[in-house]
Parts: sequence; structure tokens; C-alpha cells
Amino acid sequence: MAIILKSNLYELAASRLERLNLVERSDVRKLGEASDTRASLREKFTADAEKFRAFQDKNVVLGGMHRIRYKEFKHDREPLAIFLNDFKPKIDAVPAINLHYLVKQEAIAAIKIIKRFNAPRLGRGFPPALIWEMVDKFPFKYIPYRLYKLEAIRPLEYIPVADWEEIAQTEISKWQGFRDF
Repeated sequence: MAIILKSNLYELAASRLERLNLVERSDVRKLGEASDTRASLREKFTADAEKFRAFQDKNVVLGGMHRIRYKEFKHDREPLAIFLNDFKPKIDAVPAINLHYLVKQEAIAAIKIIKRFNAPRLGRGFPPALIWEMVDKFPFKYIPYRLYKLEAIRPLEYIPVADWEEIAQTEISKWQGFRDF
């Protein structure tokens, strides 16, 4: 059974690494101790990001995009899902949007809306959050909202926010545009 993670440690570590790299690019003249410290910080942040990514590959992050294998599937056995933060532990299920049920243009639009709503969070280096009030603003007639039972989820891969649009553009699924909702 998947564990639900309420904090996205990978995105936080990746953000720290990105900010460190920005500081280094803007301040290339300084050498000595500062560069040694930055090098050790870069190693630590890189190791943290890799460790947290591997951990998140095996679990479900609220507000995160995952490839999962779902035992109790009706149509799509391996959904590409963005999990909502509206998780109620009492019901043993987690809500998500299955991007496979959207055509590519809709999936890309949904990701852009999520990122736009989360611009302040992302700008401060925090991971995105997704709640029903955001999903309800999607400009689609049909929203592929699903409740996934925890005991039936097997996480396959966590997908970093930086890769969301590329994944939406390149993802191929026989369920694209499928409407049963």
C-alpha cells in the first residue's frame, strides 16, 4: 500500500539546489572559502534531491504528479495522476486528476492552470498544491476526477514539476480523450 506524503521534499531540495546555482552564476568572481562551501552545499542538495526523489517514487505526494499502477482499474491500469491535497484519511482513498483522460491540449492547459494558481508558492521554492477549488476552474466540460483506493495504488514514478509540461506533451495513452465521467 502506498504511503501518502503531505510534504514534497524532492521539490524543496531541488529548489534549494536551483537557488544555489543561480547565486553561483551571478557571483562567479568570488573564489576561496565561499566556493568550497557552495560546492559542499551543492553536493548535499544534490544528494538530498536524489534521495527524496527515490523515496517519492515509492509513495504518493499530495500535489504531485505520479505514474501509478492501479489494481482496481476500470479502464486505465497505469494512470498519470496529479493528486489533490484534499486527502481525508478516514476514507482510505486519495483524489486525483487522471491526465490520460484529457487530450494533450487539455492536459497542458490543466498543468498551466495549476502552475498559475501556484505561482507564489513555486516562486518561493515550494511545491504546488492542488485543491478542488482549482480543479473546478478548469475550462473543460469534463474533469477526469478520480478517487484512488490507497491499498490498490502502486506508485511507479514521481514526476518533478519542472517536467510536467513536457510529459503532458509527449505522453501517449490509448485513454486520451476517453469520457466516462
